[in-house]
Amino acid sequence: MECRQITPQIIAEYMFHHPNLKLLNNTGCIVPTGLNAALRYDCGDIIVRVDGHTCIEPDYVSQCVHALRESGAENVGGKMTAIGEGLLGQAVAVATSTSFGSVEPDSIILTKKNG
Repeated sequence: MECRQITPQIIAEYMFHHPNLKLLNNTGCIVPTGLNAALRYDCGDIIVRVDGHTCIEPDYVSQCVHALRESGAENVGGKMTAIGEGLLGQAVAVATSTSFGSVEPDSIILTKKNG
């Protein structure tokens, strides 16, 4: 199965200016298989996940890294605003951008190990 989307073209443009970026092939064409591929590739202490069709604030990553280091948490994250195309895409974007489908604006989520 081949994923047909424009995301690889956009990432290739970013990679030209940021050679530290790596585009991995998501052979399953669904989020879990892509995320698992990324986690297998893992080459750093911190993994930043920003899904396609998502806009983040300019300081989102720096705030998450700061929260991660200061809290000792295993996982941090916060509000990301989804943008959808078409009726279904817009519906999903609205659902995942509300407090019902996500977290409150300006909040950072911390997940610590048990024990």
